[in-house]
Amino acid sequence: MRQRFDFGSYGETRQFLDQLADLSKREDYYPDVSFGKTYVNISIDGTGQTILHERDSSFILDMQKLAGQMRN
Repeated sequence: MRQRFDFGSYGETRQFLDQLADLSKREDYYPDVSFGKTYVNISIDGTGQTILHERDSSFILDMQKLAGQMRN
């Protein structure tokens, strides 16, 4: 699963990355992350299966909530 999050400023991008780092530490789960000034790309390997595991899906939902908070 790959997802791109776009933000209005570097500050919003940085805040999202910091919160994503906190989420990763809390869940002990570290997706592949690349980013630029106003975007973040996340890549999550579904551990080689077509359907992402429940843990992956939960992390994805939490990550999307964080991004939504940055945009509001």
